[in-house]
Amino acid sequence: MSWLHTLGFLAVPVDVSETESVLQAQLPVLEWRLNVVPKLENSTSVQYSGVAKHKELLYLGTSNRSGILMVDQRYSTPVGRLSTEAPVQAKPTVLQEGSNTHLVAVDLSGEVYSWLISPPSENQESSDIVKLEVPDSDRNVDHTLNWSVSLDIPVNTPIETDGQSLFVSTNNDIVYALDLDGNILWRFAHRVSPSRKGNLQLFGAGRPLVEAESIVVGFSDGAVLRLKKSDGTIVEKVYNGEGRYPDVIAQPTSIQGGILISGFEQPSYKESQESILWSKSFGAVQGSLVDPNEGNNTLVYHAGSDGLLRKIDSTSGAVLWDWDSETSASLTEPVWLNGQLLIASHVGGLYIIDPTTGEEVWRSRLEYRQTGYMQPPLVDDCTIHILSAKGFLEQYDTCNTEKEFLGNQKMSIILR
Repeated sequence: MSWLHTLGFLAVPVDVSETESVLQAQLPVLEWRLNVVPKLENSTSVQYSGVAKHKELLYLGTSNRSGILMVDQRYSTPVGRLSTEAPVQAKPTVLQEGSNTHLVAVDLSGEVYSWLISPPSENQESSDIVKLEVPDSDRNVDHTLNWSVSLDIPVNTPIETDGQSLFVSTNNDIVYALDLDGNILWRFAHRVSPSRKGNLQLFGAGRPLVEAESIVVGFSDGAVLRLKKSDGTIVEKVYNGEGRYPDVIAQPTSIQGGILISGFEQPSYKESQESILWSKSFGAVQGSLVDPNEGNNTLVYHAGSDGLLRKIDSTSGAVLWDWDSETSASLTEPVWLNGQLLIASHVGGLYIIDPTTGEEVWRSRLEYRQTGYMQPPLVDDCTIHILSAKGFLEQYDTCNTEKEFLGNQKMSIILR
């Protein structure tokens, strides 16, 4: 399978039979779908941004132009755009600092931004303040640019934070730590192993896992490093796989007794104190989800780059069950929805999976021009928000069961 198949760029839809009748209570119902790139001339462009939320506003980047689009979820209406130097492909991050709420983001030029989200002030006027393009009676926040800093390196991964520092992984195998005022605390440049320079590099530094005293991050040559949060010095190092695509782009997952790490195509393994405890011949492009309700934090749900969701006993690496999305393409990181697993495919739709049995409970009705999701859905109370690869922002409701049920038709994706 080529990397184009794995990322989901080659696909053709084929209709198959309807799913079995299921209980519709608390299942997602599509409320609205908004085309956020209506003037996009290049139909092959892919939307990578995830969706962030604060109160009634949704924040996301688009590939066709710079800036962060703001959408009011109540009306499915764009209400403004925060200015950036280049398009934003990484999910923005909403950060609470005491009574202050910040929105931080990074664009493809490597510029990092921080805005203060605050109630509107009638007397405050500044060119740095973005006022929403809705009537004053509906406007409930302003956005003030606090600072921006240039790293001069493209960034595709979201900013991670522990509430005190920001951690940015760049496409050149360089990781930065910044404080909340935009000052660079340290810079770590990974030196690619000479024995691995012949491998094809697809990505740089992956999305870091933030721990109490350190961060864990993977790199293009398969190296996985634990760095001290205070100064970026190396605490531990292991290497992932020996294949053509060793890139560790999936965010590592903290589990009891170690860290679960996945390469772009393979392998996935458990590491503890620079030792590989077990290894499996499948990979992932996003992180895994730990089950907090059983297995004493040793059971994980692994979203494979081969289109399979697996429940794994991390003590041994045993696969307890697997569910096949029938796409052969990467899956997004699963999230919890009413005690079940909500997951998306890079070339498929949205799915709900029973965490105990691995049985499919629901899948969205798909239209080919709107299929495929590159980032996990955002679940907030009764709503689900997700941006499709083709540029359609969607909102699903899981509480109102009186609306028309759209999730009773199944579509399979056959790769060529």
